[in-house]
Amino acid sequence: MGAPFHPRGTCSRLPAASESLPIGKAARGNRSIVGSGEDKLTEVQFAELRRKLSLVSVTAVMGAYRGAYFQCKLEGDRIPSARAIQTLAQAWKEMRGSSKRR
Repeated sequence: MGAPFHPRGTCSRLPAASESLPIGKAARGNRSIVGSGEDKLTEVQFAELRRKLSLVSVTAVMGAYRGAYFQCKLEGDRIPSARAIQTLAQAWKEMRGSSKRR
């Protein structure tokens, strides 16, 4: 007879922090597709983005969020840029903050 049924399936345990996950060469893929870090927002640019998002309407913030969300979509081997992820996170924070202020 087979193994006893477990409601969480065969992957019932997450690896500990000290354990490494087995990642083969095919799963790692081409590391050159990851940005070099030059596409990351600087502190000044990030502060400016934060300031601009705080000044515009909720509708405009939602538009910025949707645009960044579209840029962050995982398609094929493309990895989203750090700039797009930073914009997405900051727009989300602003939307979250504006909903708490109501």
